[in-house]
Amino acid sequence: MDGQTYAEELRDYLLRLHDNKPIGRRTKTEVVEIIDPALVVLGTTVEQTFLDNVTAESMLDGFMQRFGFIIADADSDRTPDMFPIYRVEKETNLAPLREAWAKLESLPLHQVYDIDETAERAFSEAFRNHYRRHADVPASFFRRVLWRSFKYALVYHVLLGKATAVLDAEDVGWAMRVSAMHLADAARLLDRYNLTELEAVVVKAEALQAKLGRKPTTRELISGVRGIKNANAARFIMELMKRPGAVNDNAGEGRRACL
Repeated sequence: MDGQTYAEELRDYLLRLHDNKPIGRRTKTEVVEIIDPALVVLGTTVEQTFLDNVTAESMLDGFMQRFGFIIADADSDRTPDMFPIYRVEKETNLAPLREAWAKLESLPLHQVYDIDETAERAFSEAFRNHYRRHADVPASFFRRVLWRSFKYALVYHVLLGKATAVLDAEDVGWAMRVSAMHLADAARLLDRYNLTELEAVVVKAEALQAKLGRKPTTRELISGVRGIKNANAARFIMELMKRPGAVNDNAGEGRRACL
């Protein structure tokens, strides 16, 4: 999206859609407004193309943190000579899909869903386990991924054929498995940025901290470090600076921080 003038407003629209806020546009003849929007975005590409086109800034400022990442590695047991033949549209394959979908359509959908005590305990336990396993993932990524787990839990609640308005431990358990994948793959992507643009920004921020002799404010990072353009990016960089290998508040020399 960077550099494409026709898409300059797309970023703001996507952020509003993520937060379920109304979006509108005034034309010469009318005002078009969408109330209570719901959008599902599925994007696929190869890893290197992603890294070449999504800048470190976009990873820092909170925008990309609103997406869930899944990296699909090549199956070493499937060599290029194993040509796939898909027969998805054959009636024998479509019939069970239609039957399963019809069952889902028959389920009642509720305006409000709640969680029971077992679901809350399952979430709390998985939250702590995920944090121990993925402590290297910046807190802003971690919080957004884990909070998204409740949406996944609702999806699994429906997929499992449950008609109640209460999510249980089973729903949350499946959701937290997906969250674990998002955390692991987000860490892999951030590690790649750590070797390029992201590391350079962190090093500059550490140098500023060493010069000041204290922890810089978000305003000081924005004004003093090229590549940090807003408060979200500044807070993200400060999270990285807290990690082992980063300078502390009283350090005299900057050292590289590792994700």
